[in-house]
Amino acid sequence: MLNKMNKMEIAGLAVAGLGTIAGLGIAVYTKIKTNKESKEIEQIMETVSDCTEEINELLKQTGAIED
Repeated sequence: MLNKMNKMEIAGLAVAGLGTIAGLGIAVYTKIKTNKESKEIEQIMETVSDCTEEINELLKQTGAIED
């Protein structure tokens, strides 16, 4: 099949293939990066939640807020 194609057609196929590979690479990188960042955000939210509970408990003990 390649014998029947001219150099420009073959070059076009090569560029298209490289573009596809690059696109897939970017998609995989983005997926990995966003998963990592979402785990970090979840950890931060857990820390904030724990701190909120502790602050509320301290405020209840001092009488600053009621149940």
